[in-house]
Amino acid sequence: AVFVPEAYLQMAFEDVEELLDTQGQGQPLSSAEYFGLLAEVARRACGPVQQAEVEPRPEPWYVRFLAKFDLVKTEEFAHRYGPVRRPQALTWWHQLRKGGFWIYRLFHSSHLSDERSRSFRFWARWHVGITTVVSLLIIEIYVALIRDFMREQQVMRK
Repeated sequence: AVFVPEAYLQMAFEDVEELLDTQGQGQPLSSAEYFGLLAEVARRACGPVQQAEVEPRPEPWYVRFLAKFDLVKTEEFAHRYGPVRRPQALTWWHQLRKGGFWIYRLFHSSHLSDERSRSFRFWARWHVGITTVVSLLIIEIYVALIRDFMREQQVMRK
């Protein structure tokens, strides 16, 4: 298993997509191949970063105060890593230019095609469709409720 902070996983995903785009592979990869490649790129991206020492920051007064009551603050895992290699890829502008949120692009990548990914895409479309219908029904209920309230208060004619 590979655990990397989200920003590093996003960088690995961008690298994998660029690599596969430049190679111009005719046949899409299976889920195991695609995510194996993603894991390998993520390992390489975080390898040198994990070994880099991040200088400890001085603790604020409240951390020392809470430590007296055995309430010890644990450091977040992501703070062990330094800054990402391409911070511009973490911006909203980059996401919009590339075609959406990177997780969506990861699961709907054109380089990923097998039975597992097709099944996921099918159920993802169903989820979006059902969510849209339910949202429209809820909006209709709110509009009807407001309309009925305004009629009852005689703001609108019946």
